[in-house]
Amino acid sequence: MKIKLDCLPTLGVGVAYRRHYMKQLAKHINYFNFIEIVADNFFDFSSDQLIELKNLREILPVTLQSLNISIGSDGGVSIDYLKKLQRLIAYVKPTWLTDHLCFTRSRDISVGYFLPLPRTKETLDVLHYNMTQLQEHIKIPCFFRNISYLFEYSFNELSEFEFLKAIVRDTHVGLSIDVTNIYANCINYDRDPIEFILNLPMSHIVNIHFSGGGWDASKYINSGTNSTPEDIWHLMEIIVKYASIKGMILHRSDNVPLSALVGELERARELGRKYGRWH
Repeated sequence: MKIKLDCLPTLGVGVAYRRHYMKQLAKHINYFNFIEIVADNFFDFSSDQLIELKNLREILPVTLQSLNISIGSDGGVSIDYLKKLQRLIAYVKPTWLTDHLCFTRSRDISVGYFLPLPRTKETLDVLHYNMTQLQEHIKIPCFFRNISYLFEYSFNELSEFEFLKAIVRDTHVGLSIDVTNIYANCINYDRDPIEFILNLPMSHIVNIHFSGGGWDASKYINSGTNSTPEDIWHLMEIIVKYASIKGMILHRSDNVPLSALVGELERARELGRKYGRWH
């Protein structure tokens, strides 16, 4: 799944779409450049969904995020799921698609959430096979996003950034880096987030996601409930400095109005401008 990053359009700053944003888009449209839609929310193709999608794609460029490709499943990717994505892609015509470096399905059983991948040679072989299969069905650029996790496998063979480097070496896939997930994992497992960021394969990073999380007992959770903290802004700046990113996506939980995101969207836009990622 080799992607020529130089051939991708630069989108700028985007927002992860929530349905209550629709009535607020016209007022705040000058603060962002594109909209990221969760594909799984529109698979019913109801008349209301079609109208909503039509309105969105007429306002700004659209990208898709899917939740259940389950690229790490050793039984292969679901062809039925890919057909749903194909249908949505044909209608929406998104710039790109992202999903997650995880598995959400074991054989035909859905687990209902993102499970971390074992960081092993066997998993790398599974990813290579599944991404080849994915490329046969999805004809737009497709990138994969790191997740946060609350446990690690005792049999992991690689560190997380070593694993990401091995993935891009073997598959040439582009990465969608969730900076808040990196921060959460490093805080929860006593690692240095700056060292982690500096060891990322910068040449393969296409876009970054960011948000603010919070504490749940002793764990930092990427809940999207709070503004992005300064520590995460610092990590973002390192990536923007060294990676030729095409976009930055702010996501926030459902109960936050679009108006509350304006300051962070403007700050992200200025950060990209500072390092010449867009004008």
